[in-house]
Amino acid sequence: MTPRHIGEGPRVISSIILHTGRDLAQLSAEDVFYLDIQEWAHDDPFRVQWAVPSPITRGDGAGNHKIYQQTTSRMHQRVRERLPPLPVLLETAERVHREAVALLDAARATPFNETFEHGETRYLRVLPKVNQVPSRLDHDSRHVFIKEVDSTERRINQSLVEDDAFWAWAIIETLRHTGVRAEE
Repeated sequence: MTPRHIGEGPRVISSIILHTGRDLAQLSAEDVFYLDIQEWAHDDPFRVQWAVPSPITRGDGAGNHKIYQQTTSRMHQRVRERLPPLPVLLETAERVHREAVALLDAARATPFNETFEHGETRYLRVLPKVNQVPSRLDHDSRHVFIKEVDSTERRINQSLVEDDAFWAWAIIETLRHTGVRAEE
């Protein structure tokens, strides 16, 4: 790696670019920087003193085609590696969503402060204190809260658990059917 100063004449921009010959992003950013300064110099005479030709030559970009091909090849290889476990991912997302819906339905069917059993686990339907308003018999709450009876006393918002499971399943299905990858 060799350092190269940017600019020429008495006014030198005080940064140093470390040019490896293969850093395409850095070369592009440096070239665009020089083109921007030249464009700004047309509108603002103060910037003319810094408007110099770009030090990047055609030879600096030599070999970029090979870099693009290698990048594309790596993307395709990742797709080939990740495609076999896709059915397992889909099955898991569907199962988690089905279980979350079943637990939410069982919790909704249970009155407040009553226990119910789902999948060999006992739960308690909880009414948060903020919703315990004596004047409203329905105790209006869009969320269903439960606690596991024999383990932690942590309150679970089952409505949000089901919502998260649904959106995880929906995103996986959308990406699978449209073929969208993270690289795109």
